[in-house]
Amino acid sequence: DRHYAAGDHTRKPLSYLLEYERILADLRDRDARILELGVSSGASLLMWKDYLRNGIVVGLDIDAMPRKIAGQDRIHFIRASQDDPAALDQAATIAGGPFDLIIDDASHLGYLTKRSFLHLFPKLLKPGGTYAIEDFCTGFLPEYPDGSQWVEPPAFDTARDTRKFESHQFGMVGVVKQLIDHMARELITGQSSYLAI
Repeated sequence: DRHYAAGDHTRKPLSYLLEYERILADLRDRDARILELGVSSGASLLMWKDYLRNGIVVGLDIDAMPRKIAGQDRIHFIRASQDDPAALDQAATIAGGPFDLIIDDASHLGYLTKRSFLHLFPKLLKPGGTYAIEDFCTGFLPEYPDGSQWVEPPAFDTARDTRKFESHQFGMVGVVKQLIDHMARELITGQSSYLAI
């Protein structure tokens, strides 16, 4: 990743790269499709292109296309908001079908992340594919519009009759917690979810 990054602020952490390598290892020589929401300098799009020898990489960002990806074969760019359904559908059309991996590294705002997820996950992710939401820790950062200062969870809520355990619910953290709630739907209601998480 260091080879591609324009500066330290655009680099993906090593833990992310190791996990992506595990996820993509079997797809390395296949016609895999990746959608990345939020492309910043374009460094990761170049990295995905090189790693997936026959893959198609689509990047979507609200800002203009980075110069370093212009004219690159197998890399496509759409300038749009991450919650624009027409642009998300266009990404799959350009790629030639649903995606093996969708990475949300865009706004890091809960409501935009949730809108993208609700459109992409059930419709444009291959069965068995991976949907990665990066940097959900922004919900702990007060400088984000929907973030809030991290507060130590209470230690006194361990009484026998405690039913609700208070925790952080802001921004991206709240969205991830809702996905956990959603995963329990079939167990609790007996009805299959339209989101096969």
